[in-house]
Amino acid sequence: MNGMESTAGAVLESSRPGHAGAAADTGGTRAGPAGPESGPLWDAGRQAPVRIGWDPLDELAVRVGSTLDPAITAQEVVDLVVPGFADHASILLRESVLDGAGSAQPHAGPVRLVRMAFTAWDRELAERLRPAWPVGKVASVPEHSPCAQSMRSHEVIIDTMHSLPGSADGSDVETLLAGRPAVYAPLLAGGRVLGVMVFSRAPARGGFCQAHVASIERLAARAAIWMDNARLHDQLRHTAISMQKAMLPTRLAAPPGLEIAHRYLPGSDMALVGGDWFDVIALSGGRVALVVGDVMGHGAQAASAMGQLRTAVRTLAAVDLPPAEVLAHLDDLMPDIDDSLFATCVYAVYDPATRRCSISRAGHVPPVLVRPDGATEVLHQVAPGLPLGLGGAVGTFRALDVELPEGSLFVLCTDGLLENKARDFDSGLELLRANLAGPDRPLQEICDQVVKELDLTWDRDDIALLISRVCRQPPRDSAAWRLPGEPRQVARCRRLVRETLRAWELDALSETAQLLVSELVTNAIRHAGGEFRLRLRRDARALLCEVCDQTGEPPELLSPSATAEIGRGILLVDELSGTWGHRRTESGKIVWFSIAVP
Repeated sequence: MNGMESTAGAVLESSRPGHAGAAADTGGTRAGPAGPESGPLWDAGRQAPVRIGWDPLDELAVRVGSTLDPAITAQEVVDLVVPGFADHASILLRESVLDGAGSAQPHAGPVRLVRMAFTAWDRELAERLRPAWPVGKVASVPEHSPCAQSMRSHEVIIDTMHSLPGSADGSDVETLLAGRPAVYAPLLAGGRVLGVMVFSRAPARGGFCQAHVASIERLAARAAIWMDNARLHDQLRHTAISMQKAMLPTRLAAPPGLEIAHRYLPGSDMALVGGDWFDVIALSGGRVALVVGDVMGHGAQAASAMGQLRTAVRTLAAVDLPPAEVLAHLDDLMPDIDDSLFATCVYAVYDPATRRCSISRAGHVPPVLVRPDGATEVLHQVAPGLPLGLGGAVGTFRALDVELPEGSLFVLCTDGLLENKARDFDSGLELLRANLAGPDRPLQEICDQVVKELDLTWDRDDIALLISRVCRQPPRDSAAWRLPGEPRQVARCRRLVRETLRAWELDALSETAQLLVSELVTNAIRHAGGEFRLRLRRDARALLCEVCDQTGEPPELLSPSATAEIGRGILLVDELSGTWGHRRTESGKIVWFSIAVP
């Protein structure tokens, strides 16, 4: 591409509007200290409508900065000076400054500039410039061009313009602005060179002069402040968005037996991060934890606490604690995370094999259940508990088991979806229930409708919404038996496993599965007695086997070098299965293992 270069042409120095004086110079004229102005800067020219005596500095604070978007701010600035001062105006920012990694001053050599905005009084000129040097595109200007010289010298340069970086399609840019009187004003803010403003006029209109320099410098200084504010806000915005994306799950794999849809909306465009979060966590035995939480407040402090809480929830979920215990531990952790904040949370564990959901909440919005016939129920019977961080006594958090019918919706959200100053909590709940009608609709459609109808855009908190639909589980993919705690049941369990895997066409896993099931059943009969339960479940990835007994004593894993006989069965499970583990239940424990399906 061609560079933006100065020419050894006429340099316009007359202060009289409409007069084009000439001076021989090989690189343009750097404007020295300005003397008394001969009249308003902004009435120079008679080719376009002019507001005599109008100074755009009077309107800069009113018309510029309506947003903190760099491109919009740049366009507002150039629109301010055309046609009152110039026929064409452009703002160019250094590419490295926009990237946030550039030095304060441009290095020696060509300078890469991004054209942020431009405008031209002449419509034909504007239409020809637009494809020749598109807004948002990068162009390299030579080291000795007026643009580069103005940025390096920190001075306004009055010169003529005879070429611009051309476009890839070969547009003849050189003929568009060639020979026009031009001004190059550096954009300086906080000791950093942001870029340059370029003004030009049609030669017949007259040129720019030294008497204009002071006003141009004031305009460039104001514009630089607005551009720097917009640039910094834009960088903070992208950082905030990246931070929020890193803290919230972006891709939730559909857990067994559930379809998932979710939405997150920050409280405002200015507070792009907040304390709301949601999560879907795979647990042992094909179960899944559904979590929604809300840390008080907005901004980085709330987001930081939210990120730590979400990590803690995942850690506690990996230990397979019951919902009420998870919340109790979070309550203990909250003062260490941030003792000036508190949080609410709802934690639910769903088991697709039984379609039972165990729910516990800490001062949070109650879940909503939508049955297949469309009837909705707010689950107020789930004990509300206290918000996390208020130091509730032992037993503050309690769990409630609820059956989720096939085809039903299980809805978790934060209070930002329901209430604000103009709508109370109960009204929001009723509106939510009304918009959840028709549970057989596509789940994303339901999610979109709920957010659209309940979003309190002008005055609301952050919003987190998690909707789950209970899917039909093929009956052939699971099998379960309740058996008495008698030694002869070991052989029966081996036979049940063998016959079930033959029906599932998983004979390759049968021998290993029979051996490991017999070890777990033997332990259950020997140490727990009473009735036990055996359950098998398969999916495309693995075979899961579970043995539930009536003792809470965890299984003991011996080291391979141990000589004791007790614990050998668990050692076999550890060696031959893909993964294994155990978890407590209300009446005992479940020991499980999985084997990868070939």
